[in-house]
Amino acid sequence: MNKYLFSTLLIGFALHSTAATAVEKYISDDLSTYLRRGPGYNYGLSGSLNAGDKVEVLGVSQDGKFSQIQDKRGRVSWLESSALSDTPSLRHRIPELEQQISNLKKEINNLNESHDTVATNIQNKLTKSAEIINNLQTENQQLQQQVTSQQAQIETLNNELDEKRQRLILNYFLNGGLVAGGGLLLGLILPVIIPRRRRKRDMWMN
Repeated sequence: MNKYLFSTLLIGFALHSTAATAVEKYISDDLSTYLRRGPGYNYGLSGSLNAGDKVEVLGVSQDGKFSQIQDKRGRVSWLESSALSDTPSLRHRIPELEQQISNLKKEINNLNESHDTVATNIQNKLTKSAEIINNLQTENQQLQQQVTSQQAQIETLNNELDEKRQRLILNYFLNGGLVAGGGLLLGLILPVIIPRRRRKRDMWMN
């Protein structure tokens, strides 16, 4: 009975600096951690916990080497403080990391699909633009050929028009020359004809 009372007092003294509220911790990545009935190696073993198990820290021994914890089964016991970690163990984190990797791969695949879709759309637009440019170049060549043909026709028509103008001018001068020549001829003939007729009339009157 005295031995039990001494153990209780020792535990109470060890919990003198115990935290007021429980703190969640994780068993570190060791294969297993042994639990003890009190804050020291002289206390007997009461069980064990696996790496990665989550526990609540109820208190800490005065020297800080042992922590009082409560596991998910509700057992209250002591273990070495060095066996506790603030972060989950790799055994628990690996599935989360694998899930994150899977999510990232999905996002990358979605980005790749989106990139492929964008690239395909751009390629289609470039192809259509190239077709439009080719069509415009073909139309431009056809228009240039039409312009060249029309310019040749216009030049031919201008040459024909110039020839007709020259003919008209030549005809005008020829006709004018004939008129002038006829007038000159009449001017030479009339003086000869008119005096003779006057002489005959004068002779009849006498």
